[in-house]
Amino acid sequence: MVLKMAKIFKMKKMILLLLIPLLVTGCKCSFLEQEVITHEGKLELTIPEEYYEYLDYNREDIPSFVWHFEGTLNTAKTNLKANEVMFHSNDDFKLSKIIKELLDSYRDQHRLSVLTVKEEKENETFLNKEVDGKWEKVYLRPEGNIMYNEVAYISLSNGLKLSLDYRRFDAKDEEGNLETYYAWQYSQGIRMILHFPFQVIKKGEVKRLVILNLYDQTKYTIGTHNSLKAILKDDKYFEDEGFRKFFYPEYDEEKGMSEEELAMNIQLIKDYYIGEFNGQDGANFTFEYLGKKFEVEFTEKCYFIKYLKDI
Repeated sequence: MVLKMAKIFKMKKMILLLLIPLLVTGCKCSFLEQEVITHEGKLELTIPEEYYEYLDYNREDIPSFVWHFEGTLNTAKTNLKANEVMFHSNDDFKLSKIIKELLDSYRDQHRLSVLTVKEEKENETFLNKEVDGKWEKVYLRPEGNIMYNEVAYISLSNGLKLSLDYRRFDAKDEEGNLETYYAWQYSQGIRMILHFPFQVIKKGEVKRLVILNLYDQTKYTIGTHNSLKAILKDDKYFEDEGFRKFFYPEYDEEKGMSEEELAMNIQLIKDYYIGEFNGQDGANFTFEYLGKKFEVEFTEKCYFIKYLKDI
């Protein structure tokens, strides 16, 4: 229990996945007009097209995320990559309901974890509602005068992680029932990202990218947020072990960890890979993902993931 509470406290102090700064599309004071893309009952996130040529997989073997829902959703038409969207110009009540259904479904599967980034005190807030083709502001009073800026992390069965940024609060609806709402943050709209952590390998003299599956809320450095040209050109991404290094869920750089905490953290990582990715705890710990075999080396401060071979 003490370790669990410490984990929650440490999670609040740091952003554990490297997320990309995006265009501000929602704010407290106005509902901005912007060109949008309308998704009819389905939204799909995939790896950006420019990466396919350099990935060490057949195109059809690269995982994606398809979200099915009732009705339509709008996302901002910007220069975002194919693995990310920013929601815009939606009826906030309808979007909130759809997001709640998504999060609840993965919570029931024990595949959801949530990081509270910030708590905000507010006596009153509003959501946008579409009535007869016009936008109206509906004012709500957050329960306890508190709202939460959160990042939800969904661990997909295909090994990838999906993140969703939003503002959450409880408030009574028009009928007096207490409801949970998921809305845009005051500084930005709701954004969804499908994460593709990479590792650079070599096949002969040719550099290729392989996709990693990582434990929940693990920080990574090589992904679609990097310049593809830089990843392939700069030898450091292949030669530097730092790009294969990952920190334990409980690790605190200032305090370190006790032997007991270290053992528990190592077991968390092992259990993750043993559970779904053929993790093998022999002389060396190995796991498999997307037809590749990897080795994990555990140290006192972090662990290293190394590509071994195709399987």
